[in-house]
Amino acid sequence: MYTKHNEVSPSPLVSIIIATLNAQDTLSACIESIIGQTYKNYEIIIIDGNSTDNTHAVIRNYSKSIAYWESEPDNGVYEALNKGIKKAQGTWLYFLGSDDVLYDKNVLSKIFNDYDTTAIDVIYGNVVFRHSKKKWLGRFDLWKLAQHNICHQAIFFKKSIFSMLGPYDCHYSVLADYEFNFRWIANPRVRRRYIDEIVAVYNETGLSGQQGDKFFLENFTHIKNEAFKQASIVEKMVYKFKALFNIGKSL
Repeated sequence: MYTKHNEVSPSPLVSIIIATLNAQDTLSACIESIIGQTYKNYEIIIIDGNSTDNTHAVIRNYSKSIAYWESEPDNGVYEALNKGIKKAQGTWLYFLGSDDVLYDKNVLSKIFNDYDTTAIDVIYGNVVFRHSKKKWLGRFDLWKLAQHNICHQAIFFKKSIFSMLGPYDCHYSVLADYEFNFRWIANPRVRRRYIDEIVAVYNETGLSGQQGDKFFLENFTHIKNEAFKQASIVEKMVYKFKALFNIGKSL
């Protein structure tokens, strides 16, 4: 069941969705990074894939701070995130890994108080990798996305984006977020904004760092080609120019 989200505010409600599976060792830090935010108009939604460790005990320990949670077997992280999207009541959605944390206590305030988000559909910034300390990865266009993914934990989506473009495609077990990024970055109707802020500390040794996505790799060329077809003329010109000179293909 839902509990009442945090205090009513003129700032937009942000739904923070966390998919969990046997996350007892990392979930507390993840939640603490949210409830410590100076921005208070958020709700936490946890979709658990039937954990068998003490994840449920951790969730119950934070029950007063969690708007909604459920636990049942699922077909992976993206099915869980799609469930979370349906349950979310916020104008904005953010997906935080159970082994990741928000960068500092002012992350949400910087984004939703310091920037005008009324005419924007997607806001994205940067993350810092937990182990290598590498900052990832600045402003993206379609060409750059064809070389490197935008870290999931760097992006805030208006919930309406998923009505426009559809949910995550669960055929991609590890990189459905990459495929979805092609959908929005190539779509001329999607109003996007890059902000030079660090959003989260990302655990690069998590699911995407440990497992490959064979189906995604098999379909990568098709995904890129479909995105290119729907891109604006300007986006296509930039793509062709950078491809011609191989700009930014390797880091």
